[in-house]
Amino acid sequence: MDTRFYLLIAAVLVGLAVIHWIGFRLLKRKLQPPQESGTPRDATPGRSRDNSDSSEER
Repeated sequence: MDTRFYLLIAAVLVGLAVIHWIGFRLLKRKLQPPQESGTPRDATPGRSRDNSDSSEER
């Protein structure tokens, strides 16, 4: 009984950790698009070509 109890506690803690990790990543993804939409890269797709050219010059 004790072993099962400890395994249950461990499983619950791992499950909560995974849920929090996934939730934190989803929050990061939700917070990033507004910042990216504010940048001229997403506004003008033509500039992505300029960015690729600048990366080739590096």
